[in-house]
Amino acid sequence: MRFREKLRLTGGFNLLALLSVAWCLIGLGVAKNSPPWLSVMQELDVNDEQRQKLEKTIYEHEKLLIDITADLRKKKLEMYRLLQSDAPNELAIMELAESIGKTEVKTHKAKLHLLLRLKEILSKQQYEKLKQLKQMYDDKRPDELAK
Repeated sequence: MRFREKLRLTGGFNLLALLSVAWCLIGLGVAKNSPPWLSVMQELDVNDEQRQKLEKTIYEHEKLLIDITADLRKKKLEMYRLLQSDAPNELAIMELAESIGKTEVKTHKAKLHLLLRLKEILSKQQYEKLKQLKQMYDDKRPDELAK
């Protein structure tokens, strides 16, 4: 069962919505200072102090996600190798599955950490505006990406 499905089943819809804000920022190319992120900062009317904090927070988040994602990809590659064996080692496969799950949890925790930092840095009005921008972004995304 996917993480989003688990959240829905456990009443985590609001959490999912807030997580989507953080994912939206990553999707907008936050750490790359891409034009969409710059326009988001302009829309939110962030001051210099907020901009610096946002840039540092997002940089650290992206750096962490690179490490976690690389680790996850390596583990999934190893899982593929184990499963292709003529005589798969069930214990090794189950241990690796557990490890993959823990790594995926790290990804979600990192995204939650980003979300919490954003809420600390932005004013309530700016955060509400960010949620509105996120909704507009979602409305423009293909259905396949919004799932």
